[in-house]
Amino acid sequence: MIGNYQQIKPHRNCHREFSCVVDTLNKLYRQCPSMVSIAGVSVFLQEWLLSHIAITDHAYVDQMNKHKGVIDLVSDNMRNDGSFSL
Repeated sequence: MIGNYQQIKPHRNCHREFSCVVDTLNKLYRQCPSMVSIAGVSVFLQEWLLSHIAITDHAYVDQMNKHKGVIDLVSDNMRNDGSFSL
C-alpha cells in the first residue's frame, strides 16, 4: 500500500458506513417522506463531512504527503484505462 497508511481499512469502513446510512435514509425517505427530517439529514451530512474531512482525511493526506514522490510517479504514468507504464 502506498504510504503504508495503517488506518486505510478503518478509513474505508468509515466511508462504507456513511454510504449505508445515506442509502438507508434515502430508501426511508422514498417510502415515507414524513419520517425523515430534511433538516436533520442536512445537519448529519454537514457534521459528518466536516468532521471526516478535518480529522480523518487530514491524517490520510499527511501520510500521503510523506510519500509524494511515489504518488506522483504513479499518477504521472497512469493511463486512461487505469493501467500505467514506467
